[in-house]
Order: sequence, then structure tokens, then C-alpha cells
Amino acid sequence: MKDIRELLFEVGKKNEVINPSFSKERALKRMEVEEMAFPGVSLQNIRDSLLGLGRILEESSKENYCLSTVCVGPSAAVLIAHALNGKVEIAAYAEEGLICQHLAKNAIESFVNRLESLKNKQIS
Repeated sequence: MKDIRELLFEVGKKNEVINPSFSKERALKRMEVEEMAFPGVSLQNIRDSLLGLGRILEESSKENYCLSTVCVGPSAAVLIAHALNGKVEIAAYAEEGLICQHLAKNAIESFVNRLESLKNKQIS
């Protein structure tokens, strides 16, 4: 499997959520990445956590990832989450204006909070 940032770049360009004129280096610099342990995580867990945060753009049961927009206030970021071997790899990308609002980082935080909530419900 590819690095999560490269997967986001490829799938994001294909879905036209990353500007096609951007170089790979420019896009990778604007991405935030996080990884969390979640034994038994499934693509359905990821999908359920993304519902309500934005719009799911693509999912692959073969490669076990889901690509979605994530609304952060009036703006949005694009986020990809990949389930693999009891962990979730997450990468997010956002175009920032003149004032950096840390949209990608906040998108990941919103998703992780929902995923943690789901994880805690499963443990209870």
C-alpha cells in the first residue's frame, strides 16, 4: 500500500478536489497526517465516522480507504482514512487563504473525535 499522503494526492486529483495544476510537492506540504490504534477497525467504522462531517467522495473496500470532504466551519478539507492491521492512517488536505486556519489539522481532529467516540461505544 502507498504512503497515505501519496494515496490522498492520487485519489484527490482523480476526484478533482486537489487542484490539478499543483505539483505533488506543493500538495504534500499542505497535508496533515495522523495515525491511531483501533483494533478491529473496519471500513464501515471509518464510513460511519465520516457521515455527517461532509460528503463521501470515494471508498474502496479492496484497498480499505474512504475519501471525504470534512466541513470545518464555513470551509472544507478533504480527508482520506485507511484501515490497516488494527490502526487507522489519516491524511487531510486543504487550501488555505491568506490567514492560515489549520483546516486540515482541524478536519483530522473532528474525524478522530468521532472515531474515538465510536471506538469507546464498541468497548462499552
